[in-house]
Amino acid sequence: MSIVESNELRMQRDRPEQSTRIFGATRSGAPVAEFAISNKNGLELRAIEYGASITSIRTPDRAGRRRNIVLSYETLEEYERCSHYIGAVVGRFAGRIRNGEYEDNGSVVRLDRNENGNHLHSGVEGFHKTVWRGEALGDAAGEAIAFSCVSPAGAGGFPGELKATVRYRLSNDDIMTTEFEAECDAVTHVNMTHHAYFNLAGAPFFSVGGHELEICADNRLALDRDAVPTGEYIGVAQSDFDFRKRRVLGEAAEWLDHDFVLADFGDGLQQAATLRHALSGRRIDVSTDQPSLHVYTGGKLENGGKSGFSRSAGICLETQKFPNAPNIPRFPSTRLEPGDVYRHRTQLSFTTE
Repeated sequence: MSIVESNELRMQRDRPEQSTRIFGATRSGAPVAEFAISNKNGLELRAIEYGASITSIRTPDRAGRRRNIVLSYETLEEYERCSHYIGAVVGRFAGRIRNGEYEDNGSVVRLDRNENGNHLHSGVEGFHKTVWRGEALGDAAGEAIAFSCVSPAGAGGFPGELKATVRYRLSNDDIMTTEFEAECDAVTHVNMTHHAYFNLAGAPFFSVGGHELEICADNRLALDRDAVPTGEYIGVAQSDFDFRKRRVLGEAAEWLDHDFVLADFGDGLQQAATLRHALSGRRIDVSTDQPSLHVYTGGKLENGGKSGFSRSAGICLETQKFPNAPNIPRFPSTRLEPGDVYRHRTQLSFTTE
């Protein structure tokens, strides 16, 4: 699908596996639709145009009981108030950029500073606060929801107009594929990701500390005191960050907010992580073509405060390039030039054990 420039609302219901409804209206009065798709096994995915946010992934446990395994809100007002990126697309640039600036061809590009003098997740009005244009699609390979938006030049401080799309595909073998694309009319930097909070128990009032996690990473990124990557790698062996063999999160659910360097990143999809909940039997296997997995266990959720969720009620598995990459030449480049296309692909395989 080509990148669509218009941001007008389109709604359709032309297949039995698809449905669309109005989810709400923004404070400015813009209508926001929610799209639902499912596969032949009954796996269901819902997403709204606000932030291209996933509102529900319903999967069965080993007894066949279906629950939503991502944190979500019931109203658009809650999404507009949210500062925790619940279920949203993050961009133009995911992660932190030191001092909210970088140099390009001898000029300093200054970005919005929204966390300790640094740039985080493209500032206050990033893709997570954008009303995207959505549509439901379908073919022999399965059902999909596609969202598109146009980010104006200067958004978050980044140069150039950026046209972006994200597609959520659901296959009949219970694989969800997320595909990002972006094009620009001036040199800029792009690093998109998805910020779903998973709770495989389907119980967002419980911590994910009982979940088991495996990460295909021998190294993590060293961070400074503001959690910005310094450019160095640190081996995970014999440390609390060693998830090369699947283990229970335990106390790590209180503090994990780190970037892992995937062991064999290169061209094509690679296994990145496995998340499992022993009691329900639910399991997710993550594959991606990106070099990094940022793992965040919701330690900043406010125990019923503005987030509405308990601390550590969900775990984010954010596939992406490295934060602060515009300032660190050794990192895989996030630079995007006119005529090039940014692409990012991640697959989630849902199973029970």
